Amino acid sequence: MLQLPLAERLAAASEAAGGGPEAVAVGAMAVSLMSRGDDARDLLSTLPWAGPDQYLVALATLRAGNLFFDLGDAAGADAVLAEVDGLLHDPAVAKGLAGIRTTMLAFLGAPDQAIAVSQARDSWADAPPVAAILLEWGRVVAHGDLGDTTAMRRDLQLAQRHSEADPGVAMLRYPILMSCEAALLSLGEIEEAAELVAEAVAALADLPGGPQAMSATMLGLTALGRGQLPAALDHFTASSTAFLASGDTSGWLVVSLMSLARAAAQSGDPQRATRAHETLVEHPHTGFLRYAPEIALAGAWVAAAHGSTTLARERARGAAQIARERGQLACEMLALHVAVRFDDRQCADRLAQLALVVDGRRPLLAAQHASALAHGDGVALMDVAGRLEAAGDLLAAADAAAQAATQFRARSLHGSALSASAMAHRLAAECGGAWSPALSAIDAPAALSDRERECALLAAEGLSNRAIADLLVVSVRTVEGHLYRASSKVGATSRSELARLLAPSAGLRRPETGAAPGGPRPTRAP
Repeated sequence: MLQLPLAERLAAASEAAGGGPEAVAVGAMAVSLMSRGDDARDLLSTLPWAGPDQYLVALATLRAGNLFFDLGDAAGADAVLAEVDGLLHDPAVAKGLAGIRTTMLAFLGAPDQAIAVSQARDSWADAPPVAAILLEWGRVVAHGDLGDTTAMRRDLQLAQRHSEADPGVAMLRYPILMSCEAALLSLGEIEEAAELVAEAVAALADLPGGPQAMSATMLGLTALGRGQLPAALDHFTASSTAFLASGDTSGWLVVSLMSLARAAAQSGDPQRATRAHETLVEHPHTGFLRYAPEIALAGAWVAAAHGSTTLARERARGAAQIARERGQLACEMLALHVAVRFDDRQCADRLAQLALVVDGRRPLLAAQHASALAHGDGVALMDVAGRLEAAGDLLAAADAAAQAATQFRARSLHGSALSASAMAHRLAAECGGAWSPALSAIDAPAALSDRERECALLAAEGLSNRAIADLLVVSVRTVEGHLYRASSKVGATSRSELARLLAPSAGLRRPETGAAPGGPRPTRAP
């Protein structure tokens, strides 16, 4: 029931009364779930490597899980599993170690390897409950990354059966549900994701401390998926604050912070987005490499919020490349769709390929979005906008409609441009005041080119001409020319007036410093 302090007290009392290894294991799991990895390690170290194979598998699973999740020591976890593997007598029981190995590989961003290792369950003897549920968690994560929703739903059902059969592992159903929710949202199954976690959210909301933060995270993910930005900001602010205070090491903090950065950026608040992203980078976890593409994608949104669409596209493509190299096809698809929303016209072919192998509503819509943009087809973009709205993805729908308006305006189809702009503004308003580069473009003076507008927005952010040149990899003279032409077109007589004319329509907030968005320009996306 996630009443972890009480569980720790009862386990200690049981141990003192002669409860034996089981009492120690329960206490270790309780303190581990409270992100007290050192305390859990000390408790588990008192248990000897001696006993039946089932006991050894359960002990190894707890020790390796503590090292991997709480202490960020993947190598140490591997060493524990190798050590106990040599002590086991029954090969069928030994395959129970596949549980923790599957989860570790999934979170290390190796979904294909995780699924391969998990096949051992088909021939293992009865595994300890903790090993069985960890294996299904790893499969949920891996199949979600591969975009195989049919297999992921089946894995979730098995995990739920394990959690119902043994109260000792029931608490793990919450991170498993969150993993499945996040995967469904990335694949465009927004309402299914919301329905999936509704019961869990209600149960957690009544419990103090960490459970409420878990509930807030899941509510925030659903709100962000639906484009309910004010609600998403509130939920992620509450959850990230709580997880930071508790020193969370289980992954909830990572999800909360990278989602907060995205929500703040899409709300037009670059400073809040930057703070969330910087805090995320300051709390790395060597076991959570699977989140690297999503962290990079959050950085892309931060750059976009600061007005640097070029850097945002570069980071989104970099996030997609990281995901592709690891076989995280669903994340690659999502990152490329974000790049399309940043006006990247080079993604259509790859998105068309991914639409053939990745499940869900988003892959096909993302491919259609990319194709329509690549061909400059305003009518097709409007069709995509309507389909995205029907799927519940209002933020992406607003961008597609805004891009349609830009295409219509470029062809002097003023009536169509007005209709598309009206749809984009309506959707942005329904999201609580959404901001994006595409929405900014339709509010900017029509005569500005994309590069003139980008330079002007970066100047409005307080960057010097040299900083803008470094960011966009052009000469200072080129930046000066873009700013001169932008000022002439909008009738601005000074840099401050140009900022005043552009910043309000773009939804930008003035920065506290003149630093480039997201820090120094990287050679590739982080």
